[in-house]
Amino acid sequence: MPPHKLKLKISAIVMLLRNLDVKQGLCNEIRLIVRRLQNHTIDCEIATGSNKGSRIIIPRITMTPSDTFLPFKLRRHQFPIRLLFAMTINKSQGQTFERLGLLLPQPTLN
Repeated sequence: MPPHKLKLKISAIVMLLRNLDVKQGLCNEIRLIVRRLQNHTIDCEIATGSNKGSRIIIPRITMTPSDTFLPFKLRRHQFPIRLLFAMTINKSQGQTFERLGLLLPQPTLN
């Protein structure tokens, strides 16, 4: 599947890619659980942090490049999330998980 196509299901875990509201805890790289899908919004539940369990709505954001030299405007509508499959070792430090699976076919910390 190409990286520009986002296919989600209910209960999928996603990661927020930009700060939406710092006071509500909607910061970059927070984990969310998809609860409801709509055309222009995604209803999610916060899975980590001090606001764990809170429901939020993620809107589609219109993005336009600021440094374009084209004679026309480029606009793109996208959700600021990414489907979360795995984390690097550095990103997972300091987080608490109920279950965790590791696949280490080669030594990592020599």
